[in-house]
Amino acid sequence: MKKRSLTLALLVCMLLATACTGQNTPVATDTTAADTVSTDEVDDTVIKPDIPSDLRYDGNTFRILATPDANYGPVLDDFELDKNADVLQQALYNRLIRTEERFGITMELNYGVEQQILGMSRASVNANSDDFDMVADVAIWHREGVYEGLYMPVNDLKYIDLDKPWWSKDYIESVSINPNDPYILFGAINLKSVERSACVLFNIDMMRDVKGISEQEMYDLVIDGKWTLDKMIELMKDTYTDENGNTSADLNDTYGFVHTDYNEIKFFVFSSGLEFTGRDEDGYPVLALNNERSVSLADKLITLFKGEDSFSQLTQGETVEIFSAGRSLFYINRFISLGWLRDSNVNYGIIPPPKYDETIDEYYVAVGDHTQWQMVPLTEPDPDFASAVIEYLAYEGYKDVIPAYYDITVKFKYTRGDLEGSSKMLDIIMANQRNDFMSVNSLGGMEGIFNQVVRSGNNNFSSQYASMVNGANYRLKQYVSNLG
Repeated sequence: MKKRSLTLALLVCMLLATACTGQNTPVATDTTAADTVSTDEVDDTVIKPDIPSDLRYDGNTFRILATPDANYGPVLDDFELDKNADVLQQALYNRLIRTEERFGITMELNYGVEQQILGMSRASVNANSDDFDMVADVAIWHREGVYEGLYMPVNDLKYIDLDKPWWSKDYIESVSINPNDPYILFGAINLKSVERSACVLFNIDMMRDVKGISEQEMYDLVIDGKWTLDKMIELMKDTYTDENGNTSADLNDTYGFVHTDYNEIKFFVFSSGLEFTGRDEDGYPVLALNNERSVSLADKLITLFKGEDSFSQLTQGETVEIFSAGRSLFYINRFISLGWLRDSNVNYGIIPPPKYDETIDEYYVAVGDHTQWQMVPLTEPDPDFASAVIEYLAYEGYKDVIPAYYDITVKFKYTRGDLEGSSKMLDIIMANQRNDFMSVNSLGGMEGIFNQVVRSGNNNFSSQYASMVNGANYRLKQYVSNLG
């Protein structure tokens, strides 16, 4: 197949080595060089996968089973690449082309309906069939398949190097039964690793006019390690305004925080930096959340979500509507939500979710459980082949695809306010992706304990824990016995 040159903005070419590492490199604002520099001209020799340069698999087909929105790329035969093509689609297409040419193979994308991928993969493996070389699916729908032993250990995949910057090693280890023996892959191979990362938006104008705090001062709070749950609660205080004078909180009023009362709670919980599952001497997860800090966290979250300055139990569309109209100081969601605000006039800044308190050294950025995991089926006949192609796909994702999304789509199309300040915040967010084991995995309901407590508005954490602990420990024993 004829190679086609992918053009990206000069800025992306300059930032390839730093876009996913969290380095706070100042960002230029001149994008007039877009569509003039080909990534074929970029020196990408600094970081490369450790795959022999002469390794080829001429004539082979690499078969991916995924959901249609998994963002591995357009179907090659149906995609027309021209100067009007979306930059991100060009990058996805180019990755497939380069992978084909690198190994002399054909890339085959097989799509299945969400929540049916596990059944398709399970049927293939249980029949001892060789149907797919890689399976990609939503974490929350596929976690049980991982624990059934349908997939190969990452340690058996020769060319996968989790220490390379295109893999989110902290995330992989945090959600795995044993961090030393993972079965899933996560990182730049898939855009969901960026799209599903949590972030907090704040109304720049409202923050300045109502609270007397500038955009830069908000960024300084983050940089100085002082962006905490208590600080967010403090800033929200006395922001509620009954705009229509009907003495009832409704969609026309102004608030400190608007939310659906669901995913947002989980984002704050797992971005707090507190540990909810520890590890035993063998590396397996054990419950570690029955302590005073968890009870204190529940108190903070009840104040945040149930106070008079927040508006709860809205639909996703209603939260977007209120924040877009400039009538909420804060809004938390995932990067993917920035697209929903693209046509709004609200002037907003982006910062990571707040820490529990200033004793937490870093910011923790929770990744939503609808992100994508990648696995290699146990029936894969040539693990070296699968691992080489997967490693190369992740490398190309890191080098071209993530920068196309992150540096152009996010940094230039969606962010408002001071570009350099926002860029630094985005880099901090992307450098701190991690989850607690409890955040993704089903522990007999324990994974939702904070949601239940916060929604009730009553801090009955200890009694809720007591009612769930036996079921949670049973599930942990099941996981360890399956994969331990």
